[in-house]
Amino acid sequence: MRVNGTPRRTLTVLRRRADDEPRLASAGSHSPTGVVTDRVHGRPEWCQLSGLPETPNGIDGGSSSMSRPWRRCPLRILVADDDLVSLQILQRFLQNLGYEVVTATDGEQAARILDSEVAPRLAIVDWAMPGMTGIELCRRFCGPTATNPVHVILLTARTGNRDLVEGLGAGASDYIRKPFDPEELRARVQVGATIVKLRDRIERRMQEFEDYLADCPLGVLLVERDGSISYANARAGLIFGYLPDELIGQPLELLVPAPLRELHVQLRENYLRSPAARMLADRGSIVGQRRDGEMIPLAVGLNRIPLQEPVRTACTVLDLTPLRSAEEQLEQFFNLSLDIFCIASTDGYLLQWNPALSRLLGYPEAEMKSRSMFDFVHPDDLTRIRDEVQRLSLGGETVEFHCRLRSIEGVDFWIEWNAYALAGRKRIYAVGRDITDRIRAEEQLQYLRSRERLLLNNIPANISIKDLDGRYEFVNRRHAELISGSLENAVGKTAFEFFAESLALQIRQQETAILERREPITVEEKLTLKDGDHDYLTVRFPLIDNSGSVCALASVSTDISETLRSRQMERELDIAQDFQRHLYPQSRMSTAGVEIAGSNRAASRLCGDYYDFFESRPQCVLVGVADVSGHGVGPALQMTNVCCLTRVLGRMKFRPENILSQLNENLCESLPDDSFVSMFLAEINLAEKSVSYLGAGHEGLLVHPDGAVRHLESTHGLLGIDPTMPMSPMSTLPIHAGEVLVLFTDGVWETTNPRQEQFGLQRTAEVIRQSRGQTPQEIIESVFAAMDEFTGSATHPDDATVVVVKFL
Repeated sequence: MRVNGTPRRTLTVLRRRADDEPRLASAGSHSPTGVVTDRVHGRPEWCQLSGLPETPNGIDGGSSSMSRPWRRCPLRILVADDDLVSLQILQRFLQNLGYEVVTATDGEQAARILDSEVAPRLAIVDWAMPGMTGIELCRRFCGPTATNPVHVILLTARTGNRDLVEGLGAGASDYIRKPFDPEELRARVQVGATIVKLRDRIERRMQEFEDYLADCPLGVLLVERDGSISYANARAGLIFGYLPDELIGQPLELLVPAPLRELHVQLRENYLRSPAARMLADRGSIVGQRRDGEMIPLAVGLNRIPLQEPVRTACTVLDLTPLRSAEEQLEQFFNLSLDIFCIASTDGYLLQWNPALSRLLGYPEAEMKSRSMFDFVHPDDLTRIRDEVQRLSLGGETVEFHCRLRSIEGVDFWIEWNAYALAGRKRIYAVGRDITDRIRAEEQLQYLRSRERLLLNNIPANISIKDLDGRYEFVNRRHAELISGSLENAVGKTAFEFFAESLALQIRQQETAILERREPITVEEKLTLKDGDHDYLTVRFPLIDNSGSVCALASVSTDISETLRSRQMERELDIAQDFQRHLYPQSRMSTAGVEIAGSNRAASRLCGDYYDFFESRPQCVLVGVADVSGHGVGPALQMTNVCCLTRVLGRMKFRPENILSQLNENLCESLPDDSFVSMFLAEINLAEKSVSYLGAGHEGLLVHPDGAVRHLESTHGLLGIDPTMPMSPMSTLPIHAGEVLVLFTDGVWETTNPRQEQFGLQRTAEVIRQSRGQTPQEIIESVFAAMDEFTGSATHPDDATVVVVKFL
């Protein structure tokens, strides 16, 4: 670039203080003679013009009396003249004007000063000087090749026009003749100083502009009329993959894809016919080509440089690759997001939406565009969403607005919306999230909490939760009924407000221990309630949160009063069972001519069946089997009554018929109306080898050695029903060796299998017949084993008793 027709020097920052610049010695110190006169006019006239004394010693170029301390940075001027008098006159004159003066007495010294880094920007040089003339200095420092142009005022006594033309042609900026007129010199120096300052200002602006272009985030190209590139900044080179200097002189089409270059030349020519500022950026439709062949999207700005012919064009270039990448990422995010993004008009029509909404609703795109968005809303939510859209149309935002959208298949989805609208824009920007699963989970959670509350309220235990200070936070209904009547009356209160102080203090001590040990405590407590004393088993334990800290205290108290009573009853039943067990014969009987064994299986803890055998008279054995109706404690107690009365009467040598008569009368008085007793009583006379028996609703079996079975039928009705029932004489049968008499209760033959089939008398008789050769105890075991096999279980619904008498 050129300024005022002169090549612009490279701008180098040389902002050193004037005080730091080297000072040259005064001109007088360089004169070989000490006195120099002007070659044309002589010294006296110069002295008169300047007002200096005639002697050289009167001139003091370094006098401080002429300094201007208020001028911080005076303009530095080089004065070069081999005439010391003239040199000192000029130095003193310029210093009086406030300039800082550097002097040289020959051309070579002046050249060295102008070549230095702190060279003055203005110089007054004599035409004729030894070493290098003023004309030569002008050609070197003011000519087209000068890198640091200087404003030179040529000083000479030559007055011809040819000399003037030669001086100005050599590059001098001004011309002044010797002897000089002070006012003319002052004026020409001021003009020169102004030009230097303007030039400096222009250079600073140009340097700032160059720095701006170098650091500009946009690529900048200067294109000549013929399409060649005359300037490229660093960013332009970076965009296209070239060094800036590599682009200088190249055609602009170098940066255009090959298939488009001919078209580009035509477009460029069309632009030059009517150049104007223009911006070309259509979302990357402008494409450039990098050095490596890569195609890049561009935004291009064109502007004609004014006041220049032929037309030159400034091009600004922006690489849209990062923008396109960001747009692609945004579009990808928009399209792949599981959330719903949409833009809608305030009158209820969708303008833009992402695929998430299409997938959710299932409608074709054209139908979604043509229909109002309110058509997709659940009818029950329509009023709410219309009101919300109306509110948004005035400007503002909505957060976590819930409504249901209905898909093309009629499926409803809960959507949570966050939306924003600008007043006057008539656009609503919304983000929605499908929270159907969350809503259902919340509903399920609410249902579970309700079920949990029902469970806690109906569980047969007192449940409570307290804070760390012992105040109730929750009690279930059972606990509320115990202490306060309701949850509301209990919350925030302590045990001291509901229980006796001693019990409340004990509870608080236990809670303190739980907090210290972080372990549960189990205690038994007794409370006095309206219906009496109750015993509770209470478990108190800490509740631990996710951080591992104790956050609350919980307790579960169960009323164990019934349990304790049951335990007591169990203990009593154990005693009764042991007592009843001792009522039965403790061993088998084996006497001359007979072996007897008996056993039973109780359906419950206590048995309602009775069996016994003992010697009632000499050579007589009384054998009996009885069954009290029902099961449990009551029948067991009646069985005890039967056992004791039979034993007492038998040992008093009562005959069997008398024993049954007495038992019947006693049982009619003691049994409940719906109870009765069946009994088979036999007396074996060993001396007479006979057996006499009575059956009160009970039967027996007599198995002969050959396997024949004889049924011994019941002879009387049931006992405990009719106190006037007469007792007929006993039936008597002879007995023979090898015969087996078997007595049993109905629990044996009435037991059933899973098909509800009874074991039966026939099957009972067959088991006895098959095992008749065994011992009485073995026969009993065979009967029970057959029952278990038949039913598939060792437990049976009724008491079962078997007594076997084997005659030897």
